[in-house]
Amino acid sequence: MGLDEPTMRVMLGAPRTAALTAALSGLALIASTVAVPAPASAASGCSARYTVGANWGSGLQAQLALTPGAPVTAWSVSFDVMPQQVVTFAAYATLSQSGQHVTLGNASFNGNVPAGSTVTIAIGIHTNPTGSNIPPSGFVLDGQTCAYTPQPYVVASTMRPVVAEGGSTTLTIQLSRAPTMDTILRLPNAAGGVITATPVSLTFTPTNWNVPQAVTISSAEDADTTGQPFWLPIQQQNYTPPQNYISAVPMITQIDND
Repeated sequence: MGLDEPTMRVMLGAPRTAALTAALSGLALIASTVAVPAPASAASGCSARYTVGANWGSGLQAQLALTPGAPVTAWSVSFDVMPQQVVTFAAYATLSQSGQHVTLGNASFNGNVPAGSTVTIAIGIHTNPTGSNIPPSGFVLDGQTCAYTPQPYVVASTMRPVVAEGGSTTLTIQLSRAPTMDTILRLPNAAGGVITATPVSLTFTPTNWNVPQAVTISSAEDADTTGQPFWLPIQQQNYTPPQNYISAVPMITQIDND
């Protein structure tokens, strides 16, 4: 049962009551001071932008830009990569990975981010055995899901085609998202002088972007007696922001017949 104020005054005495009042006032002041950074460390209204700058099939490099909606004094962002991908480094951030789940934390010099300002991190995925070019589906900053639109990418029916020496095989290509204008993809004339792909360019429009287009991969006869892998980069030719498609880089395995 609580005690009323007169009884407390009798038990404590006026001096102790005054001291208690002053102490409680001090605690209230401390609490109000400590409470200011708490909401500031939340990521309300945050946004994220993930852009792949280079993709060579077995690995890729990307830039992650984070913009918190409120000022932060420290931050942590998490996301999932595709199966078997390993983030091997993160510039300007601490890095940990468990399975597909990646967590990045601020470095000693970039934890303090004003509201509306952006912190940028460079990410390297240098272990990518499946050749996947699919970006993360979302980012969570300090427990808050950020506004985020995944970067569009070139969709290949297989990233690991196999072709017999002297023979050919087919894969299909389309886009993950409709472009705002006609988009041209280019393919190399030959990979290692042995593998050729036809046609050497594909055009996707805002209406046929999700209609698969066939690419024929052929292998010439060669003098060696071993099968060889060849990388076939399929890249956007007419890059115009914001339709920057992540390239697809299938690894073609030649089966030798000698």
